[in-house]
Amino acid sequence: EALLAQPGRPLASGASDVADLDGSAFAATDGDPRTSWTAPEKSITDRAGTDPTLTIQLPAPTLVDGLELSPSLGALPAHPTRVAVNLGNGPMVRDVDTDGSTTLALAPYVTDRIVLSIVDWDGVLDRNSLGFIQSQPPGFAEVTPLSAGEPIGPPYDGDRQITVDCFDGPLVSIAGQTVRTSVTATADQFRSGAALPASVCDADIPVNEKFVNPVSLPEGRQDIVVEPGASFFVDGLRLRTMPIPALWPDTSAPQAARTTAWSPDHREVTLTSSTSDRLLVIPESNNSGWRATTPGGTELTPVVVDGWQQAWIVPAGASGTVSLDFTTDRWYRLGIFGGLLLLIPLLIFALRRPRGVVDPGPAPRPWRSTPVAFAALLGAAIVLAGVVGAISVLVLGVGSALLNRRYGSELTSRVSVCAAGGFALLGAALLSLGPWRSADGYVGGSYAVQLASLIGIVALAVSAMRKP
Repeated sequence: EALLAQPGRPLASGASDVADLDGSAFAATDGDPRTSWTAPEKSITDRAGTDPTLTIQLPAPTLVDGLELSPSLGALPAHPTRVAVNLGNGPMVRDVDTDGSTTLALAPYVTDRIVLSIVDWDGVLDRNSLGFIQSQPPGFAEVTPLSAGEPIGPPYDGDRQITVDCFDGPLVSIAGQTVRTSVTATADQFRSGAALPASVCDADIPVNEKFVNPVSLPEGRQDIVVEPGASFFVDGLRLRTMPIPALWPDTSAPQAARTTAWSPDHREVTLTSSTSDRLLVIPESNNSGWRATTPGGTELTPVVVDGWQQAWIVPAGASGTVSLDFTTDRWYRLGIFGGLLLLIPLLIFALRRPRGVVDPGPAPRPWRSTPVAFAALLGAAIVLAGVVGAISVLVLGVGSALLNRRYGSELTSRVSVCAAGGFALLGAALLSLGPWRSADGYVGGSYAVQLASLIGIVALAVSAMRKP
């Protein structure tokens, strides 16, 4: 943030769960409405008397009499509806429009620091990485301090040159030598996340200005260590023998490949021929179950890119359709269907009558008072499931009583147990359509899954009651 801060412009700071500048506090004063500051999740789940807060530092003490607030362009982060602004003369609470920019009139005060707290916001629910529904934190796309109705500071300049000098740039240690580098690019280039070339600052061998400075190396294998510093991470390191053109080559830029088939366990990617080795990168987590083969049946060597992405080395000259197959998927599915088939003999053994009469021993003692048990079950169902829970208890309870009166307790008990087990299995089967972290979303909160599980539990409780 300090690197991209534009002199003379207000700069926002504050906590955020998003490390990227497009979602951190920096986004609130970057002049780009497409980026938004998102408050940390703990600021709404564990508030402890505090509110999501943003601090705007002005370049110099200035008379502030207004604040322009712009919500995010999308639904997230949640749109604030009320804020508290403190210029140093006490908090001022103001309502905020959720549909567009809002200009707040404030009591004029000379300050170089503005504290903006979000008091209330429109609630937005979303699924987290585990599939659970939870409230989302609020935030702002832009916060613009005003003085006499005009924005404080110059407009954002994305074309200004930013240079990370040799003392703060990445360090390269090679063959016992420490080589300093510097990085120069525009502000927009820094923010884009694209790869930026680092220039070697000094070297022992002078060369023409059209070539980068070389580093002399002894013969044999050499170890290279790159320390990128706090502002960068290493995307690649290119070593060439002299002479080296000073222009940064772009031949290593990623190129999109054409896909002709794409399913959960089989993909086909069409590649053109190349005179050098390439990497076929799939932006998914590395999994050893995937295999990549060329049209000739040659299996490609798998590698891991950026510490997590699935990739394979495509040798020079290889072209055509590369097949990607998750070979262990068929065994996984056979295991599932095999387990289901084992339920058939289990069901046969469960339904077959025993040859001899075996004394089962004393029966378990049910609840002594059926009305009290029924009332307790009804109350618990109302607390857990509301009206739907009450209806389920009443329907199953009355149905069980009528069935018991007409056909006896033996048939009623069997029907109750079958209903309990059947609906519990139905709920589990429906849940399997969207388990935790499923690509299609978690379905545990759906009406069908919840209702099936509720009926199964209520049927089990009803079956345990003493029949009159």
